[in-house]
Amino acid sequence: MNGDGYRGGLRISVVVCSRDRPKQMVLLADSITGQTRLPDEVVVVDSSIDTCLEPMLTTLASAVERFAYIRSQPGLTIQRNIGVAASKGDVIQFFDDDVVLEPEFLEEIEKVYRDDSELRVFAAQGRIVNLPRDARDPAGSLTGLRNSLSGAVRTLFLLPDQGDGRVKISGSPSMVNWRDEPGFVDMLSGSCFSFRREVFQHVAFDESMTGYAAGEDLDISRQLMHRGMGAFYCPSARLTHASSGLATYGSRERARKAFMNRWYLLHKHGSGHPIGQAAFWWSTLGHVLLESCRADIGGAFGVVDGVRNRPRLHAPKPAPAQVVVQLSGGLGNQLFQYATGRAAALDRGGQLKLDQSNYSIDPKRTYALDPFAIRAVRAHTADIPWAFRRSGSHALSNRVARRLQSRIGFSLDGPKVVRERHFHFDPDVIPRSGSIYLAGYWQSHRYFEQAAAELRHELTFRVPPGGLRGDIADRVAAAGSVGVHVRRGDYVSDPATHMRHGVCPAEYYRRALEEVAKRAAVSGVFVFSDDIDWARRELVPPWTTTYVSGESSTSDLADFYLMALCAHHVISNSSFSWWAAWLGAKANSVVVAPRQWFAETGMGADDMIPTGWILV
Repeated sequence: MNGDGYRGGLRISVVVCSRDRPKQMVLLADSITGQTRLPDEVVVVDSSIDTCLEPMLTTLASAVERFAYIRSQPGLTIQRNIGVAASKGDVIQFFDDDVVLEPEFLEEIEKVYRDDSELRVFAAQGRIVNLPRDARDPAGSLTGLRNSLSGAVRTLFLLPDQGDGRVKISGSPSMVNWRDEPGFVDMLSGSCFSFRREVFQHVAFDESMTGYAAGEDLDISRQLMHRGMGAFYCPSARLTHASSGLATYGSRERARKAFMNRWYLLHKHGSGHPIGQAAFWWSTLGHVLLESCRADIGGAFGVVDGVRNRPRLHAPKPAPAQVVVQLSGGLGNQLFQYATGRAAALDRGGQLKLDQSNYSIDPKRTYALDPFAIRAVRAHTADIPWAFRRSGSHALSNRVARRLQSRIGFSLDGPKVVRERHFHFDPDVIPRSGSIYLAGYWQSHRYFEQAAAELRHELTFRVPPGGLRGDIADRVAAAGSVGVHVRRGDYVSDPATHMRHGVCPAEYYRRALEEVAKRAAVSGVFVFSDDIDWARRELVPPWTTTYVSGESSTSDLADFYLMALCAHHVISNSSFSWWAAWLGAKANSVVVAPRQWFAETGMGADDMIPTGWILV
């Protein structure tokens, strides 16, 4: 065993769980030794009965800075947990003992974590390059025909297959190994997945899944999903997988155990929805048919054995509640929608997903929450009620269905639809339990005041935004600074928007600054605006004034970041500056907001303004 020292930077531990595969293990060890980026540590957890692997791994042990060989009782999940406890790296990379790595595998995986400056990646996997694919077989060949039929059955019966990396409604995984593009997925492959060490403060491999733990990768993937921890697919990290199977199991026993684990995971992760339960049994029928098409039909009998002898577990618990929130508008609107959704998710101990599909049809707006340390994942099409999916070919029918679903609050294909009924705070509109889809603007702090501490922590910039110049950040953060936001832009240029919102006149800003000066010592005024020329002409405060936008700050995000640093705030009738003031407010901050938030009558903003803010 070598010393415990590590190279500087990200530390990678490789954990291999092995059982009675000495030849395959030696091949894997050789491929680890040949990596362009050697691991800092290798931990081998061996449950072999007749073989001791340690003497076969001396070359690998001498190539890395730390090597540990641990004998263990059989059980893949048990062995994986032992490997986690014994390893010391920042990233824990698991390999099945029958894989062979291409030389750049660990180098590519390291890049995924190292380049993740926003800390969105909690787990990652590479690409298995030797999986069969019917498109690779000659057209009309017997192998191609068999694979095509198998693929059709898998698709029809919602069975595991190679696809988009998502989990189907039946609970079956769709693996992602054929895709050429990197990206976030729901499902990781146990043959080559990796995790940040801190993940295991929240999840663990389930030791109830003993012996042949088919599905333990699905289980850990779903644990990550429920906690909003992103998993990333990196196709440039390549390996081959021999898929050796376990010689101790025949096809009948293999299929029986696979069903039993699927049955267990149905109860663990839940599919309380009748459609989910029906999909599970539909896929089970598909398993029987698929196994019946094999030369050895013992697998079909194994599935039937599992169904007949399945344990009487407790009734399937409902799936962990999730909140899906529809995003729309600019940054300020998105922050209100995120905050309301996040508070609802915290209320029910569930996951928050963000429906960003509006931005595929809105050329003027883009998704804007990536710079923040939010705890949410992107909603996929399957998470969104059909009526709210953005599809040009179904635009009319979707609009009709949206109206119907919003009225009855029921969706056959997803969570309960909760639509904002009016602009004011509505204490009864959001249920306190169950999965929901939120559609609206939700522009009241009262929807999320119980989660204020969590939100102020999460809605911080992962890194300062680009577009800052000189020492502006230090200057605006000084004691006595006042940030003034002037919103004009489309409030002036777009007639419909102007009719609804209006604009705050120069007199409002003069009076608002006087209110700040009555309550605090003003050291300087910092003006932010989408019409900075108007602000220069019309706003000339009697204090040292810096017109920030376009000079010391060259982006909206930079403006927002700087506004939040100010000691005091004069906001416009804009959710953009509302959020800068709410996030930046300190115990002694003075915040002034316009009493007339909307030009339209009957649209008062009382529910938008927190206690303690001053209305002018």
